[in-house]
Amino acid sequence: IANSDGTRPVGLLGKAPSSSDMLLKLARTTPYYKRNRPHILQKRGRVSVQ
Repeated sequence: IANSDGTRPVGLLGKAPSSSDMLLKLARTTPYYKRNRPHILQKRGRVSVQ
């Protein structure tokens, strides 16, 4: 209470400005599975077409 200036509730002093920033930081950008990735041919380095 001593650190607050009276304009905000005391519980909001230590929180992040927005929760979406935290969600973007924690979100995965790659999938867990490799099902939809292209199959690479090892000998020639080309992508196989199925």
